[in-house]
Amino acid sequence: MLGLDVRIGKATPCLPLPLLLLYFMNSCVASFPMTAFSDFLNNSLNLTPATITRYESFCFTPWVFKPLYAYVVNAYSIGGENRRPFIFLGAVLSSLCYVATAVLVNSLLSAFILGLVRSSCEAFVE
Repeated sequence: MLGLDVRIGKATPCLPLPLLLLYFMNSCVASFPMTAFSDFLNNSLNLTPATITRYESFCFTPWVFKPLYAYVVNAYSIGGENRRPFIFLGAVLSSLCYVATAVLVNSLLSAFILGLVRSSCEAFVE
């Protein structure tokens, strides 16, 4: 539990169990909606697999700008706090994007726009 694995007789570094569980839960939160989105894009919008792949790669583009998000969060404050309000706003906007996707998306353009906004909010939160 201290970050060392001593089963073989020598100390080797390992990750603590709570951190591994956190990574597991985070991957579940990220992968389950993408599975549903792929099904939605395939069955509801009748997109080809190539277009779905373009959609998914387009949605992961905001993750490249995470250092910029870190700068914004550390440079500006809302209500005297730096990180909490930004995390809260990003989570709320991401949730609203999920609802808007269910209600408003009926074309490829709207799917791409809402996917980009949702992914930007999720990247900002993480």
